[in-house]
Amino acid sequence: MKWNLTALCFCFLTVCGMAGAIVHNPMNPVHPLVVGLEKVRSFSPENPQKGIFLTVPLSAVEGVDGQIYVVDAKTGLVHRYDSTGRYLSHFCGKGQGPGQINFPVDFFVNSDGQVLIFDPFSMRVVIFSPKGILRKNVRLGNKFFYGGGLLQVSGGWVISIPKHDKKGQYQRDVIVLLDKAFTEIRDICPVSRWEKVDAAPVNSDIAQTRFTAQGDRIFVAEGSRTDIRIRVLNLQGKEIFRISRDFRPVARTADEIKHLIDIGKSRKAVYPKVTLVPPSPSRVSVADMFVDGSGRLWVKTARENRDKESKWDYSIFDKTGTLIGRLPALKGKVTVRGNHLCQLYEDKKTDEFRVAIYKIVEKNGGGR
Repeated sequence: MKWNLTALCFCFLTVCGMAGAIVHNPMNPVHPLVVGLEKVRSFSPENPQKGIFLTVPLSAVEGVDGQIYVVDAKTGLVHRYDSTGRYLSHFCGKGQGPGQINFPVDFFVNSDGQVLIFDPFSMRVVIFSPKGILRKNVRLGNKFFYGGGLLQVSGGWVISIPKHDKKGQYQRDVIVLLDKAFTEIRDICPVSRWEKVDAAPVNSDIAQTRFTAQGDRIFVAEGSRTDIRIRVLNLQGKEIFRISRDFRPVARTADEIKHLIDIGKSRKAVYPKVTLVPPSPSRVSVADMFVDGSGRLWVKTARENRDKESKWDYSIFDKTGTLIGRLPALKGKVTVRGNHLCQLYEDKKTDEFRVAIYKIVEKNGGGR
């Protein structure tokens, strides 16, 4: 009877733990590494035609038939290359006219192969065909005076925009669901705290909230320097479960801290009412997140190696939120399309920009 009572207590505690819907992950993966990265190709994205060269490459994405698009932040031009890295053409450009953009922050290829460029400052989405022909120029409305993180989900889009309280004194960022025509449907969840509009702190040093989305799920990382907390929501904003993982904070270098102080001073000069936040001696927990074509969540986090050097890792979680592996993170800007990663980085040895394509490969039964 004692044994049965113990078993019942154990089952009760187990059920209670499951009811909390929190998937806690240790420092090391519970299962052997089941995914890896295999480099498919790389090239230097130069444009020898018509005297137009890349000046400030911002991001690169892979499109249909292996085409690569690289957007230049300074000129606003999108340069198009074939799967071997051979230059094909360019389109878009700086400006307010049709087929132009001011600052191409969010830039990706949708499920139909069309190239979408989002300008958060003018709240426009410019859509091109795979060959760079203008298809549509969409204005998101005056009430969306700034936004970021435009992502495609089932039946529409999600975006993060600042919303004010009734008196207009405070604001916070909110994830909003849009339909296929970019019309607002509903708020999903707030991703930042209320801040005073005219005296918000310079928070470039705070562990910022980041989010990503795919299909009918949204992943929201709540900033912390000693652990990762990720809320997994549906498109109605209902929490499905949470992912939690402890890790050791990573110390910042003196140069990093000085750089953050300089950023704060420059913002203070432009906005005198802001309150400066002293830089933390440790790095933020989550630097980036994305979901691959198999529904796995990749979270870029900092760690220290045995020599106390700071490194970046991808913590990889399966659909249930279980940590299934860690890999060294790719440097530079990385975008995802299905199970391919497109990396844009600067080669320190040659001072040139390079694009690399990686394929996510499965190991040890990772497809199960």
